[in-house]
Amino acid sequence: MDAAIAAVEKARREGLRVSANMYLYAASGTGLSSLIPTWAHSGGNPELFKRLADPATHARIAREMHAQGPLPVSCSRASARSR
Repeated sequence: MDAAIAAVEKARREGLRVSANMYLYAASGTGLSSLIPTWAHSGGNPELFKRLADPATHARIAREMHAQGPLPVSCSRASARSR
């Protein structure tokens, strides 16, 4: 954090109009869809929903999501509640 603040202050000293912002909440606004592989989003939500409805493609998406590593705690809790 100190390095980020120093970079902003240095830029300001050099005459640049710089601002910075920080999201201070423990949870973010990133949705679960950000964990779905990029290729699965091709064609927008209607195509994604078709892929998720197909058992083989759904399984592939799930495998690739699991290969990315554990879900964030907030997503894991939401997944457990929906079962």
